[in-house]
Amino acid sequence: MRALNFKLLTQHATRYIQHSRLNPQPTTRNMKTFTDQIGNTISLSGTPKRIISLVPSQTELLFDLGLEDSIVGITKFCVHPYHLKSTQKVVGGTKKVHFEKIKLLQPDIIIANKEENTE
Repeated sequence: MRALNFKLLTQHATRYIQHSRLNPQPTTRNMKTFTDQIGNTISLSGTPKRIISLVPSQTELLFDLGLEDSIVGITKFCVHPYHLKSTQKVVGGTKKVHFEKIKLLQPDIIIANKEENTE
């Protein structure tokens, strides 16, 4: 069930990213609302421009979706694609995150995972 939900979310996110690139003007009409694993709700009016990924597999997915230029922070465990560690700011590990580094990067969104990121 979780894999199916992930697949559906990934498909929805891909469509939304493609749509927001074609329609970059944020309006209330194209505002999308998502609920995360722990019940937090986030509304996005377009593709986030400054993304921090605290989950290695999600960093890879963001890269594969063509969002490399939007990734501003990763963990020391985000090793794929290899060159990201030399071009993006490392904000700690998956369990020990440096919140001050994150704050300085002024992210639009932080990608985390309930099981992997415990803080």
